[in-house]
Amino acid sequence: VFLTAQKINKESGADAVITSWWDEGHFYSAFSNRRVTVAGYPNAREMYLIARALSADDENLSLEIFKELNCGPNSMAMKNSSDEDNCSSSQHFIVLSSWAKRYANSIFIMGSWNFEKQAPDFDESSPAIFSFSNCVASQGKVNCGEFEINESGDASSEGRNISSIYPSGSRYIFKNKKTKYVLILYKAGSSYESAIVRRDLIDSVFVKLYFLDGAGLRNFKKFSDISTPAKRTVAYEIV
Repeated sequence: VFLTAQKINKESGADAVITSWWDEGHFYSAFSNRRVTVAGYPNAREMYLIARALSADDENLSLEIFKELNCGPNSMAMKNSSDEDNCSSSQHFIVLSSWAKRYANSIFIMGSWNFEKQAPDFDESSPAIFSFSNCVASQGKVNCGEFEINESGDASSEGRNISSIYPSGSRYIFKNKKTKYVLILYKAGSSYESAIVRRDLIDSVFVKLYFLDGAGLRNFKKFSDISTPAKRTVAYEIV
């Protein structure tokens, strides 16, 4: 958190804003001297909006929500106004850490909340993201916990195959085996880690930002990706 906040402090304007999951907001406020959308305490409205933006698989919807978080609740009514232009011109950073990936279920449940039904549309019977593992390369294969990925990118565990997404140069390859879950191999610092992600969530902004280097997103530019022995923190600037 400290290193990411310091980088934002040095490379952004004084009016920049940072959006993170609620529990880290006060750290970014203190260490970066920048405004944050949630300052380390649960605020139902802001938490819902952040979760909705991250769980969305529509980038335009996500951008509109982040804009509302940046400009305030009246931003949608400021069409063609100078206030909207001034607000939208502020740099806006989206920061996700390895803590957030463990809250994935909560993010997707909260982001899918149906106010008419007073219940989430998210299927809670199956976990969103789980089985986080450090990966080790050996003899042309990559071992990630119980799973093994061969040179062709095929992932298996005890004879069971699973869909996989893995980096290849500057892009990601999707080996689609029609399984309910997908193993994602991603870089964390100088090493690789993996996670098992539900297939219906791989197009979400959250998964693309944290696990896939923003693949397929046009308006999120990676700003930093910092790993320490304790955690990984990745930041994007909305452009």
